[in-house]
Amino acid sequence: MRFASAILLGTYGGYWLDSKLSTLPIFMITGLLIGVASGFLTIYRAAYPTKKTDKDDE
Repeated sequence: MRFASAILLGTYGGYWLDSKLSTLPIFMITGLLIGVASGFLTIYRAAYPTKKTDKDDE
């Protein structure tokens, strides 16, 4: 769900910005790429959670 929402939010944000600046599709593609990267980062963090060490607690 987070993966899809990141892509949709990035794409829509880019599309909205393009419509305001009349620059279609520059920001839409940029938003899509940022959304995909954010989605993959979310999946990566869920698959490989960071492990706390004793030094982190100090």
